[in-house]
Amino acid sequence: MEDKVVSTELLKKLEYKTNYDSFTDFYDTNKSEIYNTIVEIFDEFRKTNKIVLSFSVESTIGGLLWSSDFTFSKDQAFVLKRDILPYFEQNEDYEACAKIIELSKELIS
Repeated sequence: MEDKVVSTELLKKLEYKTNYDSFTDFYDTNKSEIYNTIVEIFDEFRKTNKIVLSFSVESTIGGLLWSSDFTFSKDQAFVLKRDILPYFEQNEDYEACAKIIELSKELIS
């Protein structure tokens, strides 16, 4: 039986030039942009037939270069409501909340 090769398309690269003291400092400072990028990734699934989409994040934390790739498939759209929506609700960004709810309904249905 042959394994299927699924190509991943890198949609965006977030590069932060600041040297953050800790991961918590980095994450707290950039959480909004990272979460918005996750929403963008799932929005892209509405426009493409790609199976897997990703974005990368790169920064310096505690003097060390840190990078990570975040890869999503369309069937992981549940993270929008479970993980991303509460952040935007807490920050009272109701425009983003409406977009996330609409996107979730479309991708999960």
